[in-house]
Amino acid sequence: MIVEANKGGKVVTLNKDDYFSKIEEKLNDTEMYEQVTNPINNSISEFTEKLFKQNNIKQSLKLQLNSIEDLPRIRGQPKLHKVNHSMRLITCSRNTIQSSISTFAFSFIKELRTTIDNSMNNASEFVTKITKINMEEDENLASLDVQDMFTNIPLTSAVDLVINRIENSTTFNESTLSKTDLKKLLILSFSNNSTEFNKKIYKQKRNLPMGNCLSPILADLYLDDYISKHLSKVNTEQKLFRYVGNILIITKMTHI
Repeated sequence: MIVEANKGGKVVTLNKDDYFSKIEEKLNDTEMYEQVTNPINNSISEFTEKLFKQNNIKQSLKLQLNSIEDLPRIRGQPKLHKVNHSMRLITCSRNTIQSSISTFAFSFIKELRTTIDNSMNNASEFVTKITKINMEEDENLASLDVQDMFTNIPLTSAVDLVINRIENSTTFNESTLSKTDLKKLLILSFSNNSTEFNKKIYKQKRNLPMGNCLSPILADLYLDDYISKHLSKVNTEQKLFRYVGNILIITKMTHI
């Protein structure tokens, strides 16, 4: 098989059985996943019907949000920089049961990126900022890596952070949705969190899935809150930079 590597834009050729085995090794983690036989429920249709009756959405949008029942599929990207080349699981959610409801929810919260500090949008932005900094002799450089970022971020806590900051969203403020409606919408976007691989259906039990358009911004908000609460002592000079789950700190502290 020929697949894309997790980082570096590289392409990897590997044995098909090894590819399936590494993915199933992850999916067989009973702390995170479980096999299911009937993954579809009526929660999305019931909630969108409620929003329609309350005149919060039009009938055309209600139909759109319920128009697809296809399940997401899983693919894997080998982590070439890790020991044993473990597999990163990617959930392909485009044009699936989750995609419409998640995209609708994302439209209300995407502006919250403006509330996030020290986060880089890409590697070029990171290089631009870091080259302008002169390190002092008593400063140290520390690098932190958030392991399996999405699947280690609690969904409930991340959703609560969205609700706490949602007044910064003009789109939400101009809508007829309440905070309770939005919270329910976000949770529903992850409720049908089932994926298909090798003719088996798995459901992720907790936290954020890879592939959902909401996961990156919820992860960013959660990490931003975590950094402000737990890393403020090492960030007194505002020399902390983050790109996704990679954190670089320039600090005068000798340990963190």
